Amino acid sequence: MLLASFVMVVLGWIVVLPPSAGPDEPGHLVRSAGIVRGDIEGEGFLNIVFGGSYEVPAWVGWPDPQCWAFKRDVPVSCAALLEAPSGTEVLGTRSSNYPIWGHVLPGVPSLIVDDPVANRFARVFHAAVPVALLAAALVIAARRGRFAAATTLFAITPVVLL
Repeated sequence: MLLASFVMVVLGWIVVLPPSAGPDEPGHLVRSAGIVRGDIEGEGFLNIVFGGSYEVPAWVGWPDPQCWAFKRDVPVSCAALLEAPSGTEVLGTRSSNYPIWGHVLPGVPSLIVDDPVANRFARVFHAAVPVALLAAALVIAARRGRFAAATTLFAITPVVLL
């Protein structure tokens, strides 16, 4: 039961939340795709907002949250109305100073699948380490009893509901 509940919460994080649900998610995917293409440092400033830029497929990090981010009256669903771009583009990110190891695995799908669906796979790969840590926390809590396991699972659930 605990494992099934945990799987449901994780699937909620990865699948149910819309793509680019966090305004920084595309930036992490851009850097991931750049790193697996051998561009460790990035190309420098794209503009004053983005600290680094990478030449990657234009669909990486799509949909762009610019249509809704920081606009309280615009729903996230506006991103679903946008069409995925094609070709290669220099895309900016604020994630250039993050440790590389957290961006290597999520970039792999952009090399294998040449389609925006790779962003979904990247999301799964990006979640691998946090999911492993949460699973370990649940195992430790379960050793202390069902109540401890249930409260730990409940503590991570609000992220899905927000």
